[in-house]
Formats: sequence, C-alpha cells, structure tokens
Amino acid sequence: MNIATLAGSTLGGKGVVHIVVADKDAARARRALKKAKLRVAGDRKLIEVRLSDKPGTLARVANRLGKGRVNLDSAYMIATGKKSSTIAFGVKDARRAKKALGR
Repeated sequence: MNIATLAGSTLGGKGVVHIVVADKDAARARRALKKAKLRVAGDRKLIEVRLSDKPGTLARVANRLGKGRVNLDSAYMIATGKKSSTIAFGVKDARRAKKALGR
C-alpha cells in the first residue's frame, strides 16, 4: 500500500490524521489502522486536479466547482513538478465535481 500524502492537526484536544491512499488500497489501509488500534472516523472520495503553475489556476478550478455547487471539505498536495502541481480535493459528490470540471 502506498500513502500518497498525509496531513495532521489537532481538533478539540485530539490528534487528527488524514491519510490519502489509492481507492484500491482503501480497505487495506482501514484494516491496518484498525489493527494498530487507531479509529477511522470516516473516509472521503477525492478528485485529483493537475494545475499549471500560473497565477489564477486554482481560482479558476474553485470557481468551476462553486458554480457546480460542489462543496470542498479538504485539499491535499499530491505531487509537484516544474510546470504543474496535482491537488486532490475532498468532496462529498465526486460525480458532481467531475461534471463541474467538464470530465
């Protein structure tokens, strides 16, 4: 199983860790966390978007998602390159998000 990225913070005095894995690895990741006696509070579908390294690119994507009435609840930097970056957005309705982005 490959962890694409992770983020950690505290919320209400408790540690919260978000771990991003490929869909095919999700069940395996849940089992591993359970075996380590860590609680999985939930999971979320992510959509990946490659953004060119130009001013306004993120704003255009966010605007399209907003017009499509897509709520974002998280964002993760998945990869960076010389001319672009890939961000994964946590969404409740991946199908609606893809439609808003013209996919």
